[in-house]
Amino acid sequence: MPDPERDAAASGRFVTWVVVTVVVALVMGGAWLITRRPAAGASTPVQVSGAATVPLVGKPAPDFTATTLDGRQITVSQLKGRPVWLTFGATWCAPCRVEAPDLQAAFAAHRASGLEVVSVYTAQEATAVREYAELLGLTYAHVPDPQSRAAASYGVNGIPVHFFIGADGVLRERIEGALSRPQMDAALAGIGA
Repeated sequence: MPDPERDAAASGRFVTWVVVTVVVALVMGGAWLITRRPAAGASTPVQVSGAATVPLVGKPAPDFTATTLDGRQITVSQLKGRPVWLTFGATWCAPCRVEAPDLQAAFAAHRASGLEVVSVYTAQEATAVREYAELLGLTYAHVPDPQSRAAASYGVNGIPVHFFIGADGVLRERIEGALSRPQMDAALAGIGA
C-alpha cells in the first residue's frame, strides 16, 4: 500500500535536488561569462564621425594634439625621437579591459627604452577615464577624446586598435583587436622599445 508521507518526502527531496542543480548551473554559467577572456584579436566596432582613412604603415604617423588626464599637452609629432605606442579604446570595451593589465606590464618593462604609451579613450570624458585608470592602476598617459577627434584622425572603426610608431615618427605597425603580452612585446621590439 502506498505511503503518502514517504511519497511526499521523496518528491520534496527530488524538487530540492532539481532546484539546487539549476542554481549551481546558473551560478557556474554566470561565472564563466564574467571571467572568460576574449580571444586575442577581439575588438568592438565603434563609429567615429568624420573618420579619416586609416594611416599607412611605412608613412609618417598622423598628427594630433590632445590633453592627458594630468593636464599635459601631447602632440604626436613632438614625440618624435622616442618609440610610441598609441592605443585607442574605451572604459566600457571588454577586450580593452582584458588587455589593460598586460599593457601596463609591457609599459613598465619597456619604459627604460624611452617608450611613450598614449591611450586614447574614444568618445569618453575625463571623469570616466580617470576612474578607470585609477581602478586598474594604469600609469601611462591617458587621453580622453570626448568628440573622437583623435580617433577620427587615425580612422578608428574598432577598439582596441594599436599603432606602433618608431622614433623616426613613422608608423611601423597597426594591429586591431586585443593583444596578448607576447604580441605586445613583439610589436614593441619592432619599434626599438
